[in-house]
Amino acid sequence: MTSTGTVTVNGGPFALSHGVYSETIMKLSIIIPAFNEEDRIVNTLKQTFAYLESQPYQSEVLVISDGSHDRTGLVVGRFSPPEGVSLRFLEYHPNHGKGYAVRYGML
Repeated sequence: MTSTGTVTVNGGPFALSHGVYSETIMKLSIIIPAFNEEDRIVNTLKQTFAYLESQPYQSEVLVISDGSHDRTGLVVGRFSPPEGVSLRFLEYHPNHGKGYAVRYGML
């Protein structure tokens, strides 16, 4: 039997397509590299979420702290993303640069 739709399997959403289960695919992932951004990340996240909440697809925002020494992680942790958008914060030390942060978020 061939079907399409979304079902819940083991507590998570899975897509049912052509009779085969697979994890729901994220349509868009946005990686935001951050180094000591506690004063600027609020505006960035507000604008990003404003755009994403108007989109009809699943998306995620990954904020990658590139060895920050400020409270970037605490500021990001205060945000509640809109429905259909996930927010993750990843951090490492010491600072390795923007390219490393983007690659770290992709892997």
